[in-house]
Amino acid sequence: VTRATIYRYYANKLEIAWAVYKRYSTHVFDTMPAMIWDVQLNGATRLNALLNSFCEYFFAFPQSAQYIAEFNRLYADNLEVAQIRAASPILPNGEDPLTILVEVGVRDGSLRPTLDPKLIRAMTLAVLNGMEQRMLLQGEEISKEYECSLQEIYRCAIDVMMHGMKNHLSAA
Repeated sequence: VTRATIYRYYANKLEIAWAVYKRYSTHVFDTMPAMIWDVQLNGATRLNALLNSFCEYFFAFPQSAQYIAEFNRLYADNLEVAQIRAASPILPNGEDPLTILVEVGVRDGSLRPTLDPKLIRAMTLAVLNGMEQRMLLQGEEISKEYECSLQEIYRCAIDVMMHGMKNHLSAA
Protein backbone atom coordinates (compact mmCIF):
# COMPACT_ATOMS: atom_id res chain seq x y z
CA VAL A 1 0.00 0.00 0.00
CA THR A 2 1.44 3.33 -0.99
CA ARG A 3 1.28 6.59 0.92
CA ALA A 4 -0.92 8.04 -1.86
CA THR A 5 -3.42 5.20 -1.43
CA ILE A 6 -3.63 5.76 2.32
CA TYR A 7 -4.12 9.51 1.94
CA ARG A 8 -6.87 8.91 -0.61
CA TYR A 9 -8.94 7.62 2.34
CA TYR A 10 -7.54 9.72 5.19
CA ALA A 11 -6.78 13.44 5.11
CA ASN A 12 -3.88 13.30 7.58
CA LYS A 13 -2.04 11.24 10.19
CA LEU A 14 -4.50 12.18 12.92
CA GLU A 15 -7.40 10.71 10.92
CA ILE A 16 -5.40 7.50 10.45
CA ALA A 17 -4.65 7.40 14.18
CA TRP A 18 -8.36 7.84 15.00
CA ALA A 19 -9.31 5.04 12.60
CA VAL A 20 -6.87 2.64 14.30
CA TYR A 21 -8.06 3.78 17.75
CA LYS A 22 -11.69 3.10 16.77
CA ARG A 23 -10.73 -0.34 15.43
CA TYR A 24 -9.02 -1.29 18.69
CA SER A 25 -11.94 0.06 20.74
CA THR A 26 -14.38 -1.99 18.66
CA HIS A 27 -12.21 -5.08 19.15
CA VAL A 28 -12.39 -4.64 22.94
CA PHE A 29 -16.19 -4.51 22.69
CA ASP A 30 -16.32 -7.56 20.42
CA THR A 31 -14.30 -9.67 22.88
CA MET A 32 -16.52 -8.99 25.90
CA PRO A 33 -17.93 -12.20 27.40
CA ALA A 34 -21.54 -13.14 26.67
CA MET A 35 -22.29 -13.41 30.40
CA ILE A 36 -22.27 -9.62 30.77
CA TRP A 37 -25.54 -9.61 28.81
CA ASP A 38 -27.10 -12.48 30.83
CA VAL A 39 -30.08 -10.87 32.55
CA GLN A 40 -30.37 -13.88 34.88
CA LEU A 41 -27.17 -12.72 36.63
CA ASN A 42 -27.03 -9.75 38.98
CA GLY A 43 -25.28 -6.52 38.03
CA ALA A 44 -22.28 -7.06 40.31
CA THR A 45 -21.54 -10.47 38.76
CA ARG A 46 -21.87 -9.08 35.25
CA LEU A 47 -19.74 -6.03 36.08
CA ASN A 48 -17.05 -8.25 37.56
CA ALA A 49 -17.04 -10.31 34.34
CA LEU A 50 -16.70 -7.13 32.27
CA LEU A 51 -13.77 -5.82 34.33
CA ASN A 52 -12.05 -9.20 34.20
CA SER A 53 -12.51 -9.21 30.42
CA PHE A 54 -10.55 -5.94 30.32
CA CYS A 55 -7.73 -7.72 32.16
CA GLU A 56 -7.84 -10.68 29.81
CA TYR A 57 -7.85 -8.37 26.79
CA PHE A 58 -4.88 -6.36 28.10
CA PHE A 59 -2.73 -9.47 28.42
CA ALA A 60 -4.01 -11.15 25.23
CA PHE A 61 -3.59 -8.06 23.03
CA PRO A 62 -0.83 -5.90 24.54
CA GLN A 63 -0.20 -4.17 21.20
CA SER A 64 -3.71 -2.74 21.36
CA ALA A 65 -3.18 -1.35 24.87
CA GLN A 66 0.24 -0.03 23.80
CA TYR A 67 -1.30 1.77 20.83
CA ILE A 68 -4.05 3.35 22.93
CA ALA A 69 -1.51 4.53 25.53
CA GLU A 70 0.70 6.04 22.83
CA PHE A 71 -2.31 7.55 21.09
CA ASN A 72 -3.42 9.22 24.32
CA ARG A 73 0.07 10.61 24.91
CA LEU A 74 0.74 11.81 21.35
CA TYR A 75 -2.65 13.27 20.60
CA ALA A 76 -3.68 14.54 24.04
CA ASP A 77 -3.77 18.12 22.77
CA ASN A 78 -5.99 17.17 19.82
CA LEU A 79 -8.51 14.94 21.55
CA GLU A 80 -12.12 15.98 21.31
CA VAL A 81 -14.80 14.53 23.57
CA ALA A 82 -17.13 13.82 20.63
CA GLN A 83 -14.43 11.82 18.83
CA ILE A 84 -13.55 9.86 21.96
CA ARG A 85 -17.20 8.96 22.53
CA ALA A 86 -17.66 8.02 18.87
CA ALA A 87 -14.63 5.72 19.05
CA SER A 88 -15.57 4.12 22.38
CA PRO A 89 -17.47 0.86 22.53
CA ILE A 90 -21.10 1.81 23.07
CA LEU A 91 -24.47 0.24 22.53
CA PRO A 92 -27.00 1.45 19.95
CA ASN A 93 -28.77 3.56 22.59
CA GLY A 94 -25.53 5.51 23.20
CA GLU A 95 -24.72 3.95 26.57
CA ASP A 96 -21.60 2.00 27.38
CA PRO A 97 -21.70 -1.44 29.00
CA LEU A 98 -19.84 -0.36 32.15
CA THR A 99 -22.37 2.38 32.97
CA ILE A 100 -25.29 0.07 32.21
CA LEU A 101 -23.99 -2.71 34.44
CA VAL A 102 -23.51 -0.31 37.35
CA GLU A 103 -27.08 0.90 36.86
CA VAL A 104 -28.31 -2.72 36.79
CA GLY A 105 -26.37 -3.54 39.96
CA VAL A 106 -27.75 -0.52 41.80
CA ARG A 107 -31.30 -1.44 40.72
CA ASP A 108 -31.01 -5.13 41.67
CA GLY A 109 -29.29 -4.34 44.99
CA SER A 110 -26.01 -6.13 44.24
CA LEU A 111 -24.14 -2.79 44.14
CA ARG A 112 -24.33 0.04 46.66
CA PRO A 113 -27.38 2.26 46.10
CA THR A 114 -25.33 5.46 46.37
CA LEU A 115 -23.13 4.76 43.34
CA ASP A 116 -23.21 7.25 40.46
CA PRO A 117 -22.83 5.05 37.34
CA LYS A 118 -21.14 7.73 35.22
CA LEU A 119 -18.71 8.61 37.99
CA ILE A 120 -17.95 4.92 38.59
CA ARG A 121 -17.28 4.52 34.86
CA ALA A 122 -14.88 7.48 34.89
CA MET A 123 -13.07 6.24 38.01
CA THR A 124 -12.81 2.65 36.81
CA LEU A 125 -11.46 3.53 33.38
CA ALA A 126 -9.02 6.07 34.84
CA VAL A 127 -7.66 3.56 37.37
CA LEU A 128 -7.38 0.73 34.85
CA ASN A 129 -5.90 2.95 32.12
CA GLY A 130 -3.34 4.40 34.53
CA MET A 131 -2.38 0.94 35.77
CA GLU A 132 -2.13 -0.38 32.21
CA GLN A 133 0.10 2.51 31.17
CA ARG A 134 2.46 1.87 34.07
CA MET A 135 2.53 -1.82 33.26
CA LEU A 136 3.31 -1.04 29.63
CA LEU A 137 6.11 1.35 30.59
CA GLN A 138 7.74 -0.75 33.28
CA GLY A 139 6.56 -4.27 32.48
CA GLU A 140 8.16 -7.02 34.46
CA GLU A 141 10.07 -4.54 36.62
CA ILE A 142 6.78 -4.04 38.47
CA SER A 143 6.56 -7.81 39.08
CA LYS A 144 10.06 -7.78 40.54
CA GLU A 145 9.33 -4.69 42.64
CA TYR A 146 6.15 -6.10 44.18
CA GLU A 147 7.02 -9.81 43.92
CA CYS A 148 3.82 -10.77 42.11
CA SER A 149 2.75 -11.04 38.50
CA LEU A 150 1.19 -8.23 36.50
CA GLN A 151 -1.95 -10.35 36.14
CA GLU A 152 -2.19 -10.73 39.92
CA ILE A 153 -1.89 -6.96 40.36
CA TYR A 154 -4.54 -6.27 37.69
CA ARG A 155 -6.97 -8.82 39.13
CA CYS A 156 -6.39 -7.51 42.66
CA ALA A 157 -7.24 -3.98 41.48
CA ILE A 158 -10.50 -5.33 40.06
CA ASP A 159 -11.27 -7.22 43.28
CA VAL A 160 -10.66 -4.10 45.39
CA MET A 161 -12.86 -1.95 43.12
CA MET A 162 -15.63 -4.57 43.15
CA HIS A 163 -15.44 -4.89 46.94
CA GLY A 164 -15.90 -1.13 47.26
CA MET A 165 -18.88 -1.13 44.90
CA LYS A 166 -20.74 -4.18 46.21
CA ASN A 167 -23.71 -3.75 48.49
CA HIS A 168 -22.57 -5.77 51.47
CA LEU A 169 -25.92 -5.27 53.22
CA SER A 170 -27.86 -6.96 50.44
CA ALA A 171 -28.40 -10.68 49.91
CA ALA A 172 -28.03 -10.14 46.12
